[in-house]
Amino acid sequence: MEGGITPSEKGGYAKVSYRLCLNGMKIEREFKIINELGIHARVAVKIVDIANSYTSSLLMRKEDREVDAKNILSILSLGCQKGELVTFKANGDDAKELIERLELFFNEEIHRLEEDIKKDGKT
Repeated sequence: MEGGITPSEKGGYAKVSYRLCLNGMKIEREFKIINELGIHARVAVKIVDIANSYTSSLLMRKEDREVDAKNILSILSLGCQKGELVTFKANGDDAKELIERLELFFNEEIHRLEEDIKKDGKT
């Protein structure tokens, strides 16, 4: 089953790809980074928190580099900036729920996190 482009109210989008496999589901979803600060430490911590609340594995890819998205330093090593595309690949029984949770974070929650950072003056 293949998905399409899902527009975001905030101007981003997610490209969805689903594949069923014997041990659960493999799902890929591409996100465009639309927040001003890109993926910095606070965003990476939130991604890892989300990923670790599910049993599925989660990989994150930017261009030709792919890292474990359950590791903060690995995420930060990608150096994701505003306007760039990243792909998350989840594999496991709760892969669909994990990707849906990431979509909620990128399309809605990340903006509130950015507002908090502007108030604090720290990333």
